[in-house]
Amino acid sequence: MGYAVELLLREDESQAIRRLFSTTGSVLAAIGTAPHISLAVFDDVDVPKLTSIVRAFAADLSPLTVRFSSVGVFPGVENVVFLAPVVTAPLLAAHAVLHTQLQGEGLSCDPNYVPCAWVPHCAITVEEPIAQTLETIRHVHDANVLGEYTISTVGVVEFRPLVTLSVFDLGEKVPEPAHAGDA
Repeated sequence: MGYAVELLLREDESQAIRRLFSTTGSVLAAIGTAPHISLAVFDDVDVPKLTSIVRAFAADLSPLTVRFSSVGVFPGVENVVFLAPVVTAPLLAAHAVLHTQLQGEGLSCDPNYVPCAWVPHCAITVEEPIAQTLETIRHVHDANVLGEYTISTVGVVEFRPLVTLSVFDLGEKVPEPAHAGDA
């Protein structure tokens, strides 16, 4: 199992990206992934602690606008074609704040997602044979998906299979759930 903290693109704005998952035959369509930018990925994690951190993080973060301006590829065994957002101060700040909170609670994630190593991206395909990459990039071009998107929620997911564990609206104070035995 793996876990991730994801900035979720607004559903009504990201339908073209979802269609692109299907058009390219991406495994992301098959597992029901929502278009997103992952802030942190974990092999294993204390889910209640992570959820509490993300709840507080979401409450203090205002909705963001991201603009995807290019298509990128992470080559290798898990070849990934992705949309690359313009890296802005608010996006970097949100990422840094989450990682400060994670570190403060003793949680560490995949080193590719920590500040100064993280490459923000919205995956279109993963685990795709390199021979399909140019075709996928053509599909991205034809789909006209570059542009601005709103991020107003953050989620905690478990993957393979994909299970959304929690979703929080940005800027909304949500109280911690009551635990059995609390007065």
